[in-house]
Amino acid sequence: MHPRSTLASELLDHTPEDYVSHHVIDRVPAIFSDRQSYIDWKKSIAEGLQVDPYGVILVGSACTGFSLSPQKNFREFNARSDLDVAVISDRHFDEAWRYLRDLGSDVHKLPLASKRAVNSHRSGHVFDGVIATDQFVQYLPFGKTWVPVLERATISRPADGRQVKVRLYRDLFALRSYQRRGVEEARTRLIGDQT
Repeated sequence: MHPRSTLASELLDHTPEDYVSHHVIDRVPAIFSDRQSYIDWKKSIAEGLQVDPYGVILVGSACTGFSLSPQKNFREFNARSDLDVAVISDRHFDEAWRYLRDLGSDVHKLPLASKRAVNSHRSGHVFDGVIATDQFVQYLPFGKTWVPVLERATISRPADGRQVKVRLYRDLFALRSYQRRGVEEARTRLIGDQT
């Protein structure tokens, strides 16, 4: 069976909730050969970010082997793919939320891409309990701690030069909800393609 057919079958044979549980949150990601190497990687990242290792979860195409985004045409994980890491930490989420809230007119001092990302979060993502830090992690209160950790992770195995990006989640419910919406969108597209 073609790998994309396998992905379609898995997405359509499970409820979005079950797919997220079994194929995203609680699995050995596609880029790891075994559970122990994944756990060791999580512990290393978590120690540097000062979070619990169970709050570090590899998501996206590095996890499933494919992007679940219809906009990316369910592209396979490849040499140009990023490693998307979900970090669950209510403490860091609250610090980042306060930073975004209190930034005020200082937002105009940020580079354009960072400014756009901050404004996007103010109007939507924060409400959902998620902050995609990749455009402005260096400005966050804990950025000086996180940036070197993410840079080391980018050059180390299994990233091997692929950028490691972090989305910060307030809690597991926020991560599950965000991932479930992505699976629902993918399923809708796949069902439409089959009719």
